Amino acid sequence: MVINENILFLKTFMKNRKEIGSIMPSSKHLVMEITKNIDFKKAKVIVELGMGSGVITNELIKNCNIDA
Repeated sequence: MVINENILFLKTFMKNRKEIGSIMPSSKHLVMEITKNIDFKKAKVIVELGMGSGVITNELIKNCNIDA
């Protein structure tokens, strides 16, 4: 299933090169690397810039303090 998603992502990139900034979606490993230094217990505001497939946003929401 992941392979099919990656192929679809690549095909979409090829059709919309000016709109899509990556040839593959962010991996779980990349998401963990990006979010590993965020202190979710202390963070009151988290700003995510850019758009994508939602894997980073989902990780932020999953770990976000209810008060943020």
